Amino acid sequence: MKKSKARKGEEDKRELCQRISKFHSYLREMKTKYAPKSVEDSDWSPLFKLAVDDFETVDYYYELFILESTEEEQKKIYEELKKEIETIERRHFNYRIAEGEQRVAEKIIGKGGEGKSRIGLVLRELFGNNMYSCSLQKIEVDKFARANLEYMLITVDDNMKLEALPQTNHIKSIVTLEDQIDLERKGQQSFQGVVYARLIAFGNGGLHALYDKTDGFYRRQLILTTKDKVDGREDDPYFIDKLRKERDGIFLWALEGLQRLVSNNYVFTESVDAKQNLVDAQEEGNNILAFMKSEGYLQFEIGKKISSTDFYNIYVSWCEDNLEKPRASAGFLHYIKENQKRYGLIYDAKCIGNRRGFHNVCKAEFTPVTGKTPFD
Repeated sequence: MKKSKARKGEEDKRELCQRISKFHSYLREMKTKYAPKSVEDSDWSPLFKLAVDDFETVDYYYELFILESTEEEQKKIYEELKKEIETIERRHFNYRIAEGEQRVAEKIIGKGGEGKSRIGLVLRELFGNNMYSCSLQKIEVDKFARANLEYMLITVDDNMKLEALPQTNHIKSIVTLEDQIDLERKGQQSFQGVVYARLIAFGNGGLHALYDKTDGFYRRQLILTTKDKVDGREDDPYFIDKLRKERDGIFLWALEGLQRLVSNNYVFTESVDAKQNLVDAQEEGNNILAFMKSEGYLQFEIGKKISSTDFYNIYVSWCEDNLEKPRASAGFLHYIKENQKRYGLIYDAKCIGNRRGFHNVCKAEFTPVTGKTPFD
């Protein structure tokens, strides 16, 4: 038993040495990367100031613990030094999130029993009171809810509603916000506040809007899907307790991911599945996309023409054939006009006589089936 404790002590000490050494190198890199171009430069990066201040502290600990302390001295200062390093790491982690430019709202979608809610509990362990739990729908429609996000680092919607948002302007603003925003608390005058909370939601379906079908709404989302639950798997009711014990390791893993994001200019590396999830979400929220990709309804050819009325009627016919609910004619025509370049179309107020319409598209000609069919 004594040997086991001794071995664990050696492993803990070695891990802390590696941690200090790695963070020491990170701060040195930050000092170089964000250093002012000249001594006269008054516009110093906050990251440079933060790196300089903490580098002196970590450099002292680096020399004290790794280079100068005896084995007995290391045992005495281990716990205190570990807490101090964790505090500095957390300060950098939180600051990089608050100052980051990763302008997306992350959504994790899956069926029940796949562990999505466990992620929220792990995030609570990492961020503590700097995490706020609230539904995205409430943030969007409740004018008082947004004030609760002030100075929070992350906002988690643990069970996202499947109903479409009646509006999207507030969520879109929060995701891409680089300035102050108008906030209001009950019984108080509205004020200009700071909101840099990153949004993350877990649910069984996508986030959609009743009226906003623009790319701007969807390109602000990073959609991930969970793996299916393995048949015969027995759920562990104490799984979160096991994850809590791994909090430090999870934090370091997250910190490494944040550093990769910073080195990639705050641009997420999206997997093929994540990109396809976004395409699927857009088509699910806006069936015009699927209609324009369908075959047998439209013919795209230079010189062809179609009136707006005929165009919409073909769309309605496609919806009936595919059990889709057609959008209103005004919304349909607005989308086609806004995206005419994407499809190679040209809107013309006098396309066919005095009728409005589009060039380079027409109704597809009916092609009879030749040869044998399954019914022959």
